[in-house]
Amino acid sequence: NKIIILIITMTILIFMLFIFNYRKDYIIRKNYIAIKDLEVTASTDYLTNLLNRAAGMKAFDEQISLSNLVKHKLTVCFIDLNDLKKVNDSFCHNEGDVYILTTIQFIVDSLYENSIFFRYGGDEFIVLFPDTELESAKKILMDVNSSLKKYSMDNSGVNKYNLSIS
Repeated sequence: NKIIILIITMTILIFMLFIFNYRKDYIIRKNYIAIKDLEVTASTDYLTNLLNRAAGMKAFDEQISLSNLVKHKLTVCFIDLNDLKKVNDSFCHNEGDVYILTTIQFIVDSLYENSIFFRYGGDEFIVLFPDTELESAKKILMDVNSSLKKYSMDNSGVNKYNLSIS
């Protein structure tokens, strides 16, 4: 009888250890996911879903170091959304948000896969073009401006302002 009680006790202890380890692994996984979600939230601009200034500047520093290390070009473009203050003042900030989101979508759709695009603040954005000549980056942004002009003309009955970047 003592042997049976010992076996049952050992079985219960082993089972409890298994449950404890399973629970510990579950908590570790859950915390890891929560930390990753927090990292994404902390590095993302709420409105645009682009990298925010802190994360973008970190990526900028990393790209400068990388370009120096491997001796490749890095073209940096500072983008300003033209007349955003006027849109905010005339049509409200919700319309300003629409202006921002529409404009950045044109930019995102035109970028290279390895480009890094982030919100610097307000109506200011930065695009990093790794391993890209200045003329190629200029062409991309001029094409974006042409697309924005066409969009503004096509939607002139809906929008009372023009979208453009400089």
